[in-house]
Parts: sequence; structure tokens; C-alpha cells
Amino acid sequence: MATDTPRGQSDTPKARIARGVVTLLKEHAGRGPESAKAYLWEDVVLVVMFGGYSPLERTLYEAGSGRAVVEQRARFQDAMRERFSELIEAETGRKVVAFMSGDDPTADASSELFLLEPLTSD
Repeated sequence: MATDTPRGQSDTPKARIARGVVTLLKEHAGRGPESAKAYLWEDVVLVVMFGGYSPLERTLYEAGSGRAVVEQRARFQDAMRERFSELIEAETGRKVVAFMSGDDPTADASSELFLLEPLTSD
């Protein structure tokens, strides 16, 4: 059976979301995280990533300008909102109603959180 998935990589929606976010970051930021994992719970998609801070960002952080790094990344994530949301909507078949990002240069970690339109009204 032929597959487009490289050997050793899963082809689940979670795996495709993680790879898709990494690909978007590499295409638009010039680099991406070293590792990424996606989680799906009911109306929530979370992508957790490690690595990927540029030498410029690392230098700024080490010089005490970590807040500037986080602020720059927040502006970038806002600019990427539509692209990220399109990826999540394609993989889940559900509309993204909210998008939030988080960065922690100390832990060399970042995250993307998507809230999906509920399947049923409560």
C-alpha cells in the first residue's frame, strides 16, 4: 500500500496538525521548532513545540530583552492567525473560533491553542 507519510511518521490528524504548524513556521519565519506535538480534546486543539528560537531571539533573551522576543512573536502569531486556522479547520472539519499563542524563552518552548466551534450547544 502506497503512502505519502515518511517512514516512522504517523498520519493521524494530530500528527498532520503538528507537521503542518511546523511547516508554516519554517515557511514564514525561516525556521521552525525542533519538536512539536498536537493534542485534541473536544473543542480544543493544542500544539506544543520545543526549540526554534532564532540566534537573534536567543541573543536578545540572553541580553535581558526576553519581553521583546515574546512581543515580536505575538505580532508574528497574529499575522499567522488565518494560515494556522485554515490548517486546523481542514484537519478537524470544524471552525476555529479563537486562537491564542504562548512563548517561554526560558524553557525554549511555545504553544498554539485553538478553540473550535462546539459540535452541540450546551
